[in-house]
Amino acid sequence: MLYILKFLILCGFRPAINNVLDASTRTLVIVFSQRSSMKQYFPIFLQQLNTTVNRLINDGGPFDKFIFVGFIRHYDGTSSFSTASLLTYANFYGFLKNIDFFDGDIVQPAMAAIERAQQLFPLGFSLVWVFTDTPDSDANAESLSFVDNNLEQRIIQIGLAWRSKLSLVVLQNDSSPIKSDGDKFDVYRRITKATHGDLIVCNSTELSNVLAIFTLHVMPENLAVFYGITNKRNITFTPQRDFENQYVWILVTLDVNSEPKLPYYFNGKGIIVAPAAFGNFFVLYLSSESGPNRLESFDGTIFNARVFASSHQTTLFSFVQDELADFGYFYMQSDMFQMAVASPIGFPSLPIGMAYRLLTSSGNILSNYLRPFIRDPEATTFAFVFEPITDCPPDLEAATISCPKQNLAALGDPRLHSFRQLIFIFEQSTQIKDCASIIGDFMYQIVQSVSSSIQNVQYSLLSFDSDNVRVLMSTYDGDFFHRTFCSVITNLTFYPNSSGRPLRVQDAVDSANKELLYLQRQSSGRYRPIRTEATPTLFRASAYDMLATQLIYDYRVKLPTAQLQGNGL
Repeated sequence: MLYILKFLILCGFRPAINNVLDASTRTLVIVFSQRSSMKQYFPIFLQQLNTTVNRLINDGGPFDKFIFVGFIRHYDGTSSFSTASLLTYANFYGFLKNIDFFDGDIVQPAMAAIERAQQLFPLGFSLVWVFTDTPDSDANAESLSFVDNNLEQRIIQIGLAWRSKLSLVVLQNDSSPIKSDGDKFDVYRRITKATHGDLIVCNSTELSNVLAIFTLHVMPENLAVFYGITNKRNITFTPQRDFENQYVWILVTLDVNSEPKLPYYFNGKGIIVAPAAFGNFFVLYLSSESGPNRLESFDGTIFNARVFASSHQTTLFSFVQDELADFGYFYMQSDMFQMAVASPIGFPSLPIGMAYRLLTSSGNILSNYLRPFIRDPEATTFAFVFEPITDCPPDLEAATISCPKQNLAALGDPRLHSFRQLIFIFEQSTQIKDCASIIGDFMYQIVQSVSSSIQNVQYSLLSFDSDNVRVLMSTYDGDFFHRTFCSVITNLTFYPNSSGRPLRVQDAVDSANKELLYLQRQSSGRYRPIRTEATPTLFRASAYDMLATQLIYDYRVKLPTAQLQGNGL
């Protein structure tokens, strides 16, 4: 296994292994302000939480764990966080009953707490619920170039890479509305829009309704999303169900600066449907009847709408600049030649075909439907490769203009910041021995490829088995590393791989550089299973991958199917 570290270990790379691509498991993450003004809402929250979580478990199965992050910014400007990661809901609920509240500033570090919560290793497809009653203390002005790597951008990267469902609940007293102008509140709008989540404003009497809506988030799969609908505009959509009579829900949230006039919903027969739940700034509808559905708004309203169903079927999209790359960024970049690749998850068999088109966040069409070809699913995790995107998204006016340049001012682009550590990690298995030896034969070329472009790189070699992780060598001297690599591998003992033996890959990565752990969720990643005889292609691939977008390889030998299953691969 080769890890190429720029920001690595933080799970923002999404290695395509079974437990990461499994949409049937998830984590519940709760982020809660511990400012004293939130104390009045907490008993309501606790009372309804039992019903909500038990319903989610009954309908969708157990959570793998429960994460809590509390936050408080004191009057002196310092911030404190309390965290917990527990495996059972009973223990989690017991912890929640004992949290304290404190006097604090009129702005609070909700964004920092959201990032911190998602550094505690939740699974993909997790539910992230945030509760606060103040604007954010650490917000920056919006940056469309995404080069400054600020808190907002890191949260967006995490959400997109791991497909977490973010619901940000802002509590307020109707007699004293929250201050909602400026970036300190607008950042809430931006992160929920970018990650296709919800920003819900409610009062204490409506909080129970919000938590009741969360019971529908068993495996919430978005079927359509619209943000910033204004000027008495109507939107039309046709929900695509997995099966007949599947429940499809429509959650409409009004902007807090909007007139509190909830949009009407017309079903497929053109009949107005009564809400299933509502508050001053949100309303839930149950979609009924096939055919085009319509939301009709009023003058002065600004609203968002998310159409979703509970489904174990989903598709991961990623955007690459080379059709040979397995997968790339989980977001589109402007002014760059790129194409989408896709990986269907949870379907009984590989779909025969797929298609997608580009839309603005408010539903304006930017492209015709793009269609894919299918590559070998045994050699890649993202089997569908779509036609290239030749226009410049997402600007509507630029939709017919070709993109002449490669814009590096893009979210998380590793070419903006060179990596500083190159780590080779080998399992001490006899099936890996030949692969390790072949990589050693090409180590001179690999080191030359790296050192010719990047200075002060730390080279490390680690090994692991079911019992230990060993740091065999770590140096900034590339020449010494490639000269010594083969002799170290030759003297390393490789053991037969016993079925079911636990692998300690993450332990090995943690040992490599614990200081990088905090940054783990920020980088992109790759997975390329190759056969031992194909290992020499590492050198030919490394120049593009290391200096462009590829941050992780997983070299896995071709084992018998039964043994792959026994090892959980």
